[in-house]
Amino acid sequence: MKMTPEIKRVLTNFQRDYDAAVTLHDFPGNRTVVVVGEGESELSSFVWERSREPDSQQDRWRYLDPATNNTYSHPALSGAVALVLKGFVANGDFQSVGPNDRLDERDKILREEAEIKRELRERPSVPMQGDVLRYPDGELCRATHVWTDCGEHDGVQTNDGLDCGSFCLEPRTGSMGYSGGLNPAIPMDRIKPTDERTEASCWFFHHGHAKAHNGVPAGVSVRIWEVLD
Repeated sequence: MKMTPEIKRVLTNFQRDYDAAVTLHDFPGNRTVVVVGEGESELSSFVWERSREPDSQQDRWRYLDPATNNTYSHPALSGAVALVLKGFVANGDFQSVGPNDRLDERDKILREEAEIKRELRERPSVPMQGDVLRYPDGELCRATHVWTDCGEHDGVQTNDGLDCGSFCLEPRTGSMGYSGGLNPAIPMDRIKPTDERTEASCWFFHHGHAKAHNGVPAGVSVRIWEVLD
């Protein structure tokens, strides 16, 4: 089996998110065994190429879903492998690892310092960029830009959901920069503080060195704000 970039990405993402080794082994009959874990915790399932007529419209790849023990198909090998791995997760065999668990000791210190500095900079009635806002219908979003010098036009712009855009944490100050789409500002008088906090996703430069391909994902404690009707 040729290790394509798509398959490498599937394996790398799973190993990162679930801290579990994944290997692929070719067997006769165009079968590939997907092996997850090591030693006594090792689990496996199959992906294989089906025999097709030249003009067949059937999906090329079949796979055994470990969650249901049923056989399904997918047009791409990388997709079939990804769905096998998803089946292991659905079965409860592997639990996701939080982003902070993957930080080394130096980066953990940077994250903790940033969290402390962020809390020291918090203002009673003004959200910080990266905070979470909750709409009346329960939908959650993040503060992407905070306007505080516009008088009656003070407000907070948001994104379209917790997973939209990218928040870069500055460990020296605890502030966050944002890259992504912005919605129109919500007037500040419609935003009220709560006593709730949550861990929100962000990233910062590994060991504080700003250079290409040197970001590490993390989570920091932020406040939750209510948006009034």
